[in-house]
Amino acid sequence: MRSKGGRGRAWCVLLRSTELGNGLDISRPTLAAELVVDRTTLGRNIRPLERDDLFAIESDPSDGRSKILHLTKAGEARFQRAEKHWVEAQKRFERAYGGRQDSQLRESLRTVVASDLGPFDTMAAE
Repeated sequence: MRSKGGRGRAWCVLLRSTELGNGLDISRPTLAAELVVDRTTLGRNIRPLERDDLFAIESDPSDGRSKILHLTKAGEARFQRAEKHWVEAQKRFERAYGGRQDSQLRESLRTVVASDLGPFDTMAAE
């Protein structure tokens, strides 16, 4: 992704926000929960996207204390350019790793995300 003008973390934020928002605004807590990260980590990943004018962060019109995110025109264009490379990278991974193993890995990761672990390691606080 770096050779295509992006970073892996930034691509994940763009991809997931596009899937969830479907071109609409998305709240920071919703995106953080979907990416299984805390809001601070999400903020660190969004700052470069905002700086590069790929994301805009605005106050939620229905609740001025909350922030909403949306892709800018530049963000949409970057997403469109990078999406075909992402699809190809996924295909290459499946060919190298094996279709069955790829499916098992993805299912295992979905199980972890759906678990009660959440974005924080509670054992680190003990």
